[in-house]
Amino acid sequence: MVGAFAEIATADDKFLGEASDHKSYTIGARVTWNLFNGGIDSANVEKSRLEYIKTKTQVELANSGIELQTQKIKTEIESFNNDIKSLKKELALADEIYKNYEARYKEKLSSMSDVIIKQSEQIQKILQLQETINKRNEKIFALEKLANGEK
Repeated sequence: MVGAFAEIATADDKFLGEASDHKSYTIGARVTWNLFNGGIDSANVEKSRLEYIKTKTQVELANSGIELQTQKIKTEIESFNNDIKSLKKELALADEIYKNYEARYKEKLSSMSDVIIKQSEQIQKILQLQETINKRNEKIFALEKLANGEK
């Protein structure tokens, strides 16, 4: 901050008297410079540095969290793939059992209720397989959303 000032003063021992003998002049300039700004600048620098470290840490945690979430979803997808393979084999077995009972019914070796029970088991396997495929597809979509940056 830079400032300048000037002052003229007179003095006399009588009221409204001649005071030209007692005149005084003052002229000056003033420069004010706060070198340390009361420590505010260094405090702001430290605060900014801490905010940067905090943000950097949060970004690293978010990235590691996303990586963990991605790995979890990939593991779930792999598990569903294995379940699908197993259910396809179970369905193939249920198909063969149903065909066997159907053939036995035609030869009058088993009852209609046995055939219906085996057909019901076959339908349950188809349903389980389809539900597992749907769950796997949901996880694939979740992984795609995560890869695209969506939540």
